[in-house]
Amino acid sequence: MTTADHLDPVDAYGAAWLATDAAERLSLLERAWAPDGVYCDPLAHVTGRQALSDHIAGTQEQLAGGRVEVTSRPVRHHDSALFHWRITDAAGTTVLTGLDVVQVDDEGRIRRLTGFFDDAPAAS
Repeated sequence: MTTADHLDPVDAYGAAWLATDAAERLSLLERAWAPDGVYCDPLAHVTGRQALSDHIAGTQEQLAGGRVEVTSRPVRHHDSALFHWRITDAAGTTVLTGLDVVQVDDEGRIRRLTGFFDDAPAAS
């Protein structure tokens, strides 16, 4: 059993955004994310663990030393939760904040995440 098996799905999801190793990131997503889970924010829409892992890797590359990190404990009810996050640049300056709303499957894994940016760039 890996460390990821002991993490709350939101914690494992947040850790996946910080993981720069592809295998580690996918392991975290296996704990956090339903196999056909959907990620949707104003700029991206992906389905499945591998696609999300690839999206995270691409975001990390664009941030060039910056980070995406969960900044609050999840607020939960029924099969839903919400939590806040921020993106920082390589110097640690916050460049964007937002809120994610998730729905979980019967096994507690995230089956849908809808992300909102506090200062959203125009969606294409």
